[in-house]
Amino acid sequence: MDFLNVLFNLVFGPFTFLILMVLFLGWQAWKMLPSKRQKNASRGGGFSTFWRGLLVVLLLSAFMALPALGGPGFALLALIILLISLIPGDERRFFKYQQNLPTSKIRSLAMGIVELQGRARAVKTLTAPLSGRRCIGYRHTIHEEERDDDGDTRSRLIHKEERCLPFVLEDDTGDVQVDAKGLGLYVLPVFKEQQSGDRVAREYVLEHGAEYLLVGKAVRRGSGVGIVRDNIRRVFGIAPVGHLKRRVKLNAQLAVWYGYTAAIAIVAALILVLPLEVVHGKLLIHYADWPPYRYLFNAADAGQGSVELPASIATLVTTPGYMLVLGIFGAIPALVLFATTMRIPLLARLSKMCAGTVAVSFPASFVGMIVMQLAGFDSIYLFLCWAILHIGYAVFVVLNYCQLAAVMNDYNRDEPPVRKKPPVRRRKR
Repeated sequence: MDFLNVLFNLVFGPFTFLILMVLFLGWQAWKMLPSKRQKNASRGGGFSTFWRGLLVVLLLSAFMALPALGGPGFALLALIILLISLIPGDERRFFKYQQNLPTSKIRSLAMGIVELQGRARAVKTLTAPLSGRRCIGYRHTIHEEERDDDGDTRSRLIHKEERCLPFVLEDDTGDVQVDAKGLGLYVLPVFKEQQSGDRVAREYVLEHGAEYLLVGKAVRRGSGVGIVRDNIRRVFGIAPVGHLKRRVKLNAQLAVWYGYTAAIAIVAALILVLPLEVVHGKLLIHYADWPPYRYLFNAADAGQGSVELPASIATLVTTPGYMLVLGIFGAIPALVLFATTMRIPLLARLSKMCAGTVAVSFPASFVGMIVMQLAGFDSIYLFLCWAILHIGYAVFVVLNYCQLAAVMNDYNRDEPPVRKKPPVRRRKR
C-alpha cells in the first residue's frame, strides 16, 4: 500500500501538474505557428493569429497555475471563471433585451431602444457566396476538420465573413428603415452546407420577405425614423421569429443553470479553504482555523468538530485513486443503468431525472476531479465537492424537469429543410 501511495502521489502530484502545464503551453504554441495553409485561409494573416493565440495560451497557463497555490488559488480560479461567464456578449445582450422589451408597433414607435417584429424588405440585395442567392445579408463560415493521432475529429474556424445591407422592416402599421452597420445576425438556420475535403462551408442568409424580430435604437432621421445600433447598451441584432422562440426557452434554462452553477462554485470554494482531515474513519473539522470563523468570532483558541463517516465513504476517501476514478468514470455505468431503466414505465421519469443530473454534472466533475487531484487536494475535498456538485445539479434538474424536457423536445425535432434551388427540368425533344 505504501508503494501505491508513493506512485499515486508521484503521478498525480504538483510536480506532474507543472510538467503538464509546460507541455500544454509548448503544444499550444507549436499549434499557433503560422503555416502556409493558415496564411492563405485565415483573414488578417497568420502572424496576427499566432500572437493572439499565444496570448490566450499564456492566460490559460496562468489560470492553470492557480490551483497549485492550494485552496485559496483554486477558489480564486473558480471565482475568475464565474465572473468571465457572467460577462455578456453581444448575442446574450440581444436575448436579454429581447426578453425584457415589449414588442412595439412601427406606427407608434418611441425613440430609444425598441423591439420590432415584421417582414424584412430589401432595398438592395447582395449575392451569397456559397449558394449564389440574392439576399439582404449573409454569414459565411469555413471550418476545417482536423483528426489527431487518436482518431478524434476537431473543427476549427478558419474563415468567417458577415455582410448586411440596409433594409426596411415592415408590419401591419407601417415600415421603418434599418441601418445594417453593426447589426448582429443571430440563430439563422443553415441555408446551405458544402463539404470539400476536410473543410466544411456553411451559409446563413437574411432573406427578403421573411419574418424577423429586431432589437435596436430608434432615432430621428430628418422627417422619418431609423433603427441603428445602441452604442451605450451595445445591442443591435435580428433573428428569425421561428428559431428565436426555441432559443428563448433554452436561454431561460441557461440563466437558471448559471445561478445554480454560481451557488455550487461558492459552496465548493468555501469547502476547499476549510481545514479537514480524516482520522480513523472520522471527519475532523478544524473550524477554529477556518479564516471566516476567525474573522467573525475572533477565535484564538483551537477547536474542532468531528463527524463519523460510513465505512464505505471512509474507504473511498482514504484509498488513493478511488475518488478520482469515481469522479471521472463513474458517469459511464450510471448512464448505462439509467438508459436501461428508462424503458420501465414506473421508473422512466425518475431515470430521466437521474440521467439528466449525471449528464449535466459530468463535465464539471471530470475536469474538477483531475485539476483538484493535480493540485494536491486530499480525497475528502474531492468527495465533498463531488457530492455538492451532484446534489446541486440534481435539485436543478428536478425543479426544472418540465422546462428542460420541453427544450429537449424542441431541439430533437428535425431542423427546417435547407432550401435549395429546384432542379431545372429539360424538355425532351
